[in-house]
Amino acid sequence: MNWRRALWVWGVIVVVEVAHGMARELFIAPVLGDRPARQLGVLVGSGLILLVAVLTIRWIGAIRCNDQLRVGAVWVALIVVFEVALGLALGYPPARLLEDYDLTAGGYMGLGLTFMLFAPALAYQMRQVGWPAHLAMALAFLLLTITMFIALLYQRDIQAAYARIGEGSRVAMTPCGPIEYATAGFGTPVLIVHGQIGAKLGSDQIKRLIENAIFSDRVCSSTPDVNPRRVRVAIWAWRHGPIALLNAGCPRHRP
Repeated sequence: MNWRRALWVWGVIVVVEVAHGMARELFIAPVLGDRPARQLGVLVGSGLILLVAVLTIRWIGAIRCNDQLRVGAVWVALIVVFEVALGLALGYPPARLLEDYDLTAGGYMGLGLTFMLFAPALAYQMRQVGWPAHLAMALAFLLLTITMFIALLYQRDIQAAYARIGEGSRVAMTPCGPIEYATAGFGTPVLIVHGQIGAKLGSDQIKRLIENAIFSDRVCSSTPDVNPRRVRVAIWAWRHGPIALLNAGCPRHRP
């Protein structure tokens, strides 16, 4: 086994990962956010490391399993030193660097380093099979990457929805316990009773429905001079959700 070649391959991995990090910050982070982009980056980076290992494992000459694991361990040690040094040079606090390794906080870097440890051995085994198996693995990895991207995008949208729902909400202490409510609009107060306890997304949808019904020109297009102060909304709570009865002062458009 040639250790000098193994170090050269590690240098190639660093260059590939730096380019990958720049592309992630430019194209993925604006869409998913910083942390989800870093989580997806661990998966994509692991795939890039495996690709480099597959292309160079025979050139390195690591044939025995022990040699392959030693190469992976050296790569892991060097990449950790490089990541920490680069992060400190860029001004990141130590807590920010350790966050990537905290699995409970959503940091997947530890999983990526574990994969790097076994990447040379896995690459050697992959070189023993034919190209159909390589193609199947590549397609499976691509499908996994797309699935993770969609899952992180969905998680981002859900978090944004809950943040929007909680904006402006208040808690009223009543004899029946605390009740969360929110106010919007102007004019005569409107009472809203929601039938599904804890269904925040349902409440948000009903709130938007009422706001659109009250303040949208489409509701009373035949009578544009309707006064929103005269709008009355009653919501009847039923077992499977609320039923809205809207009376916007337009007899022709009453449901």
